[in-house]
Amino acid sequence: LQDPDVFYPKLKEILLECGIVLVGLPNLRNAGLQGATKRFKNGSVLLLITDRNKASDIFWFSLIHEIGHIYNNDFYSDYEDEELYKKNEFEADRFAQNFLIPDGLYNEFIKKSNFTRVAITEFSKEVEIHPSIVVGRLQNDKYIEFNHYNDLKAKYSFSFIA
Repeated sequence: LQDPDVFYPKLKEILLECGIVLVGLPNLRNAGLQGATKRFKNGSVLLLITDRNKASDIFWFSLIHEIGHIYNNDFYSDYEDEELYKKNEFEADRFAQNFLIPDGLYNEFIKKSNFTRVAITEFSKEVEIHPSIVVGRLQNDKYIEFNHYNDLKAKYSFSFIA
């Protein structure tokens, strides 16, 4: 719920205490990259996150997705094994989805089929997250169109916080 200039330094500090170096970069043109992790021989981990698309929901999902890879000790990078790659990506996606919005609460919200601005805002207050994360999840899960409620999404840029 905080602005990047408030949360980002604290986030870097917390992750560093866990042996994770957080690096935020502006979008890497033609890379299609939102996040990546790399474990070094000394056990420390680099977590790279970009401001691709600049949407706050994508930032948080990408960050937690990459933390999911770290949590699952998934530093596997053999993209030739498509089945394992897809499995690992699915697990990191589920980790991020449930971390940001617990499945039980999200499923209760979905059952109501009320996806108005007011309902989304109230639900985001209930689960104590920014409304952009709820909007992004609803868009991704195809409950609302990708052009609905984008004004509820904050924009982040790493030009000042990297």
